[in-house]
Amino acid sequence: MLQELEDKIGYHFKDKKYLKTALTHSSYANENKKAGPSNERLEFLGDSVLGVVVADYLFKQCPNMPEGDLTKHVHLWSAKSALWLCHSNWRRKTFIIE
Repeated sequence: MLQELEDKIGYHFKDKKYLKTALTHSSYANENKKAGPSNERLEFLGDSVLGVVVADYLFKQCPNMPEGDLTKHVHLWSAKSALWLCHSNWRRKTFIIE
C-alpha cells in the first residue's frame, strides 16, 4: 500500500515510518496500540505549513487585497472541506489506515 501511494504521488520516502504515521487515523491508533502514533501531530504541522503557503501566494497575487480579506481567503483555501474536494477528485483509492 505504501509503495502504491509513493508511486502515485511521485515521491519515495527515505523513512517510511513518517508516511505510515501520516496515514494512521487516530481512531485506529487508539484501538491498535502497536500501530504507533496517529497522524494528528503531523496534521497540525501540515495545516500550519499549508496556511503559510496559501498566505504567501495570496499576498503576492493580490497586492491590493485588505488584510481582513486575505485572512478570510487563507482560511477558505486551507479549510478541510476545500482540501477534501480536491483530494476526492484526485483519488481513486483511500490510503488512510482506519
